[in-house]
Amino acid sequence: AMTSELVRALLRLFLIVRAWDDCLVSRIGRVAEGEVSNNAAARTDALLDLCAMCDLDVFQAAHRLNRIDRGIFKITEMDIENICHKLPLFLDQRMLHGSATAAMDHA
Repeated sequence: AMTSELVRALLRLFLIVRAWDDCLVSRIGRVAEGEVSNNAAARTDALLDLCAMCDLDVFQAAHRLNRIDRGIFKITEMDIENICHKLPLFLDQRMLHGSATAAMDHA
């Protein structure tokens, strides 16, 4: 009985990690697609979605985005300001949709 409970708990942990990994990979992929296509609006929305998924508030997002190496990833102060301005809306949307593991939590 103890072994089966341990296996069940480890499987649940694996499924949680996989769900978050899938979410991160899809969000980072959207950022890359926006960057490659030179679509600033798509890139900004993807960054907003990533920040909301990571549950960053405006101050955390501004701090982390300002630490990006601008030689590697082109982001302007205006981009960061726009992201910080729109982030509360994306956070509210994320709260409505739930976390990456919402489906597993209610199953």
